[in-house]
Amino acid sequence: MQRRTPQPLNCPAFTLIELLVVIAMIALLMAILLPALRRVRDQARAAACRSNLHQWGIAFSVYTQDNGDKFPRIMQDFHNPAQDQWFYTLRSYYADANDLLLCPAAKRHEVRADNPWSVPSLMWPLELGGARTSWKTSAYWWKNGVWQASPVFYGSYGLNGRADNEVYSFQRPDPNLPPRLAWKANVPVLLDCIYLSARPRDWDRPPKYEESLGPMPADMTWFCIDRHSGGVNSLFMDWSVRKVGPKELWTLKWNTTFRTNGHWTKAGGVKPQDWPQWMRRFTEY
Repeated sequence: MQRRTPQPLNCPAFTLIELLVVIAMIALLMAILLPALRRVRDQARAAACRSNLHQWGIAFSVYTQDNGDKFPRIMQDFHNPAQDQWFYTLRSYYADANDLLLCPAAKRHEVRADNPWSVPSLMWPLELGGARTSWKTSAYWWKNGVWQASPVFYGSYGLNGRADNEVYSFQRPDPNLPPRLAWKANVPVLLDCIYLSARPRDWDRPPKYEESLGPMPADMTWFCIDRHSGGVNSLFMDWSVRKVGPKELWTLKWNTTFRTNGHWTKAGGVKPQDWPQWMRRFTEY
């Protein structure tokens, strides 16, 4: 029986030029798709952040109803400062603080070399976060002749520190104030922040660079970050949640004496060139 010689298949191979063209097309498609995927990812994180703040809104709402329309006080018990922060005070009003304390866009923690308060000897050392990183905090206190230490907490939201006492009067407005929902919708309670609380004033200057601190920073700079494509998410006293622009922060009613038409607002005469370079692209308010 005669054996047949196998015939070569008529399959031409790729040339080098064709292979390079395919690689170039794949690279082009990736370059087109990656920004879109990044936007989708950022939008998903922003939506999850707003969901977190809605959950905090429920916790704050129930707490204030149970406590005579008053907000949690901040750092009043120096015998155990770990148990005297807003997220600890509200611990019975939410399920899991580990998730709710962290914005999905700022879960990772990094030690900041420019943090002037990160000193181990402090009773409450400040481990500040950033636009895309979380803060870290713990506490130490002297009790019965022994130093006590708290658990370590990580988070990326900060409380309006003026809400712990000065904003009490907002709960029972006098007749001269605007309609109830109108003013409550402009009082921030909890926002994206580089630390767990801050106390802004209407004369606070904006940060020269994003996240810049300096030896004595104005508290508004702790909220003035670009975490969600042009601003930060905020929970307001009517328990609504929305994104706030960096320049808009100076128009919010942080406390009863805060001027919403101060120098750093359009009503107060601020000009676009007055803002630091990194903020000039944001919307004016």
